Amino acid sequence: MIQNGHLPNADDLFDLRSSLITLFEAIPDSVIFKDGQGRWLVANGAARKFFQLDKLLWEGKTDAELSELTPSLKPLYQSCIASDKAAWTCGKHSIVIESGLGPDGQLQEHEVHKVPLFRPDGRRKGLVIIGRDVTKSRRLEQSLKLSELMASQSRDVLLLVRRRDGRLFSANTAAVEFYGFTREQLLKKTIYDLRPNDDIAQTATQMSMAFAHGILFETVHICKNGRVVPVEVSSNG
Repeated sequence: MIQNGHLPNADDLFDLRSSLITLFEAIPDSVIFKDGQGRWLVANGAARKFFQLDKLLWEGKTDAELSELTPSLKPLYQSCIASDKAAWTCGKHSIVIESGLGPDGQLQEHEVHKVPLFRPDGRRKGLVIIGRDVTKSRRLEQSLKLSELMASQSRDVLLLVRRRDGRLFSANTAAVEFYGFTREQLLKKTIYDLRPNDDIAQTATQMSMAFAHGILFETVHICKNGRVVPVEVSSNG
C-alpha cells in the first residue's frame, strides 16, 4: 500500500494487519486455509468454534491428526478429507454439504466452498475453505417438501394464502379438482375471487382472525363453472 508516493511505515502495516485480522475474525462463516499437504494454517473464530479447536494445538496438523484429538468429530474430519481430495481432483471451485456435531452437540449441516490453489509448476499450494451453516434453511426446505407431499395426497382442499393481499400461492390437487381451474389459473387468483362480491369485508375480517389465532367457519366458494358451493373452512396463519 503506497500513500502519496511513500511506502507505508511499520505502524501503518501493523494497523492494516490488525484491521484484516479483525475483519477475518468477524466473518460469521467458517474460513480455513490449508497448505498443499492438508495441514491447517489459518482458521477464523467461527471455524475454530465449529471444530472445537480453541483448547487444542491445531496449527500445522492435518484432518487425520485433528480427528485423533477430537474423536467425536472423526466422521466429520473423514468427510473433510474425502471432499478435500475431490476438490484437488476437480482443480477448481467446488461446493459440498458436510454434516457434523456442532459445539452444542446438535447435528449441523454446512454448505462448504473449496478452492484449490496451485503453483505455476502445477504443484499444490493451498486450499481455501469457506463453510456456511445451512442447518435451518435445509430443515425448512425438507419440511416444505414434506408438507407439499402431504398436501398433494390429501383429499381435503388445501390453499396457502398470502396475508397482505389474499393471493393464492399454493393449491393441492384436491383444490384444482374442486374449483375446476387449472393450477396456473388458480394461483393467479386471490381468496376474494372465490367468495361472492358482497362478502369481501367479511372475508377480510376472517383473514385477520385466521392469522391472529386461527378460525373455523362456514361460507360459500365459487367454482369455475359459476357453481356456488357451501364449504367449511379451517384457517390458521
